[in-house]
Amino acid sequence: MGSFDFSVVDFSILNIADVRGSEVPLLRECDQLTALADEVMAALKEFGICYLKNHGISPEKTKTLFDLTREVFALPTEVKMRMSRRLDALYHGYCTREIERPKDVTSVERYETFMTCPRQAFAWPDEVPAFKPASLDVFYEFEELSFRVFDVLAVGLGLQDRGFLRRSHMEDSGDLRNFLYHSYPDDFVPKPQQVRLTEHYDVGTVSFVYQRDVGGLEIQTKSGKWIGVPCIPGTVLLLTGKLMERWTSDRLKAVFHRVAIPEDQASRRKDRQSLAFFPLTADDFEFRCLDGSNKYDPITLRDYCAKNILKGEYVDV
Repeated sequence: MGSFDFSVVDFSILNIADVRGSEVPLLRECDQLTALADEVMAALKEFGICYLKNHGISPEKTKTLFDLTREVFALPTEVKMRMSRRLDALYHGYCTREIERPKDVTSVERYETFMTCPRQAFAWPDEVPAFKPASLDVFYEFEELSFRVFDVLAVGLGLQDRGFLRRSHMEDSGDLRNFLYHSYPDDFVPKPQQVRLTEHYDVGTVSFVYQRDVGGLEIQTKSGKWIGVPCIPGTVLLLTGKLMERWTSDRLKAVFHRVAIPEDQASRRKDRQSLAFFPLTADDFEFRCLDGSNKYDPITLRDYCAKNILKGEYVDV
């Protein structure tokens, strides 16, 4: 595993804390975003990932949510299981995973996560009452950031309707996930090629990852080499998903990634916390090639997931 200097894109011009939402439509209809759009497009074409700095996501709110999440995950198992996500609410609720993947690698996934989707919310941990407002605060910040990123991508892709990508994603339908990867005991010896989260593509259009101080995220380069994506304080990672690759007729490439087990013992002794945000379209939204090329047949989000989720190549939703 190596490392690489990925693009760190300054998002000040659309910083969600400093630039009012009412100003964004004016910005996306002028040339001020061209340089920013070119920088983001270049990074996503090359690696399918880039860092965003000066984005406006509140570090105080994310820290509060991380701390409250630990309180939630410390609750008794029977309490947490009452909040387990349901078939009619796949984007909200508690999940835990400690499974062996039946693949070529021996991959034990061991983590807990709480997923937040306002449209589907059916249960919150009453024992930690501050968790709900904290989750919603961070959810709406990431949602607003995602909308502005879609405006930038619309400029970069040369779309005449620069608000189309934003409108394609339903408000309050994203999926904010709080991950806790548990630490390992001192006598832990990883199996060959064992990882914390198995290699996968994200299904959707784009995703955002907010890493805390313990890293482990890796991406696979075109040559097949795994490259570490280190934590850069104050940044948010932007990743391209499989449906964006399809939607853009392969102009933007999805990034194959995983969470590796730290090589050093000191890092293994630490829990790893991260946030991931997945903007969502409606289940029946039909993805058609944006350039009109018909390189891929039209397909809905629902049908795409049904065909691909169980292949073991993509993260589940």
